[in-house]
Amino acid sequence: MKDVNKMTKRQLEKAAWMGKFEALVCRLDKKHTGKIEWDSATYFYNQGRSEQAAAQEYINNRSAA
Repeated sequence: MKDVNKMTKRQLEKAAWMGKFEALVCRLDKKHTGKIEWDSATYFYNQGRSEQAAAQEYINNRSAA
């Protein structure tokens, strides 16, 4: 991981969003602990979704599969 002191504001915001997303996903369904598909998380982030909405959709999509 990059040195936090050298990260841009956007990178820090993204890192915080990803951390919250991961925590919510793992709280909703523990089977995803350590198994987050980060490309999907990045897609939700880039779409401007809230961490909560993205986590719920992530869980719903994986439960249907």
